[in-house]
Amino acid sequence: MNLTESYKKRLLELADVIPANTIRDEIDQAIRNEFGDMKILNNSNRGIIYQKSPGVIFKVGHDEQEYENAVSFLKRPHKNFVTYYSAEPWRVMDDKKFYIFTLEQVNELSEDQWDIVDLIQNTLGLQEYMLDDTRRYVFMKQLEQHPEWYEDFATYKEVRAWVFQLYNMYKEAQRRGLTLLDLKAQNLGINSQGVPVHFDIGEG
Repeated sequence: MNLTESYKKRLLELADVIPANTIRDEIDQAIRNEFGDMKILNNSNRGIIYQKSPGVIFKVGHDEQEYENAVSFLKRPHKNFVTYYSAEPWRVMDDKKFYIFTLEQVNELSEDQWDIVDLIQNTLGLQEYMLDDTRRYVFMKQLEQHPEWYEDFATYKEVRAWVFQLYNMYKEAQRRGLTLLDLKAQNLGINSQGVPVHFDIGEG
């Protein structure tokens, strides 16, 4: 599976800010010395993302919230969140504590799937809205009555299925004491089992 440019860009955002070029070069060299050569998928002030192996990404960043949440999902995975294989504190560089992650590489959404998510999130785009049974029911009834909203890119059945996928993400986040503030199409992917997953579990 190959990362598209937009997915690469979003992965960098998740890795949090890594300081100036000199420090990034030092981090990259330290990673290579410790873990061996890996192909860089992207390297900027937002993070360093490597191709560890087919279907597996290696990421270095200093987002402590992502680390804590990744540990939670390592202990209790959920089908609608990206699969983390490891999450570990690494070292302190430039007075910042860095973490390293390995996780499943996912495919970005298709254009039609992107449009479906945008349609849903324009109405139910807050965790409290999606988890409100009345709001969700009213929205579903509106979808039935207005096929013109989506008929160019989806069927009612497809939109309905995505409503429940996003509901599952918000509901699981609530169970874990998390609030998903940035559940958008660019933060979603399709995993190797064909299941939609959310992969922005850092500070966002």
